[in-house]
Amino acid sequence: MFAFHLVLRDLLTRRVRRLARSRIALIAVLVLAMWLISASLFYYSEHVVNGRSDIDFAASLYWALITMATVGYGDIVPRRGLGWAVAAVTAVMGIAVYTLAISVIADEFMEASLKRSLGAAPLRRKRIVVIGDSDACRDLVDELVKNGYGRQVGWLVSQKPQPEPPVDYLIGDPSKRSDLSKAGVASAETVALCLGDDSRTLHVALAVRRLNSRARVVAAVSSGETEELLREAGVSHVVSSRLLGRTLASAVFEPWVAWFIEEAVSVEGVADVAQQPVDETLRGRSLEEAEKVLAERCGCRVLVLGIVRRGEEPVLAPSRDSVLAEGDIVVFLRAFTPKG
Repeated sequence: MFAFHLVLRDLLTRRVRRLARSRIALIAVLVLAMWLISASLFYYSEHVVNGRSDIDFAASLYWALITMATVGYGDIVPRRGLGWAVAAVTAVMGIAVYTLAISVIADEFMEASLKRSLGAAPLRRKRIVVIGDSDACRDLVDELVKNGYGRQVGWLVSQKPQPEPPVDYLIGDPSKRSDLSKAGVASAETVALCLGDDSRTLHVALAVRRLNSRARVVAAVSSGETEELLREAGVSHVVSSRLLGRTLASAVFEPWVAWFIEEAVSVEGVADVAQQPVDETLRGRSLEEAEKVLAERCGCRVLVLGIVRRGEEPVLAPSRDSVLAEGDIVVFLRAFTPKG
């Protein structure tokens, strides 16, 4: 029992200290205190001193609130003497307290907006956190915005990005646990690492894993050895620079293959590769039937490229008579008609 009292006391102490650091909380306490004091004085002056039976404490609370707001409906008015003095003090203090409250609240909003514009405000409720300053990060952020994920993305950078990014960002050091926490890594669903330095990427990946073991971590690296280490560290997907080398090789002797890859990975092109978990409308259908359903949804042409089945290796170029089952993921190509 004694230990419970100690825990409760510590909890209340922390809560009070946290409230004491909040200016808005202090103003709220001040307004509440002025309201109760004014209502008590009015009740004393009218009910106790003047003997008015129509004034109880509930009516006094109503009168104090209306008078502090300087509305003054006139349905309840004080009598001469002490009641007038209480009304005058209540009106003046109401103006002062409300003016102070409005100024503090406006200041808090302006300070929060300024911190956000300077990259100093913590990132909250972000499903996707991007970490790094490389050009790959900028391309990643732009692509996420084009795909409609802008409000869900937070970006942790070491210096202010130029030009101004289309997402909320935080200036900090990815190697520091405190900055990773401020960036919202602990609650993020996906964390993308594009730091441009393999050793730093490995260090940050381990720090992210310690903060959030449930998050899906993806990373860009240039070394095959680092790629293996990241996979052992629990990174979900690693994009190696070898992919860039293969694309460049295709551009040399198979230029249309390189063009196709560029078109397929960008949302702005006439084609796009997407994935769709099998739902009720796709379950039990053949690939040909599934393509028609997906085409109706997007208003485009669809070609299934592969199927991912639970516990099995992905099937590329699956048979046209393959039947989709619950838990499958369909990877398909969407081809749109060019505008103009």
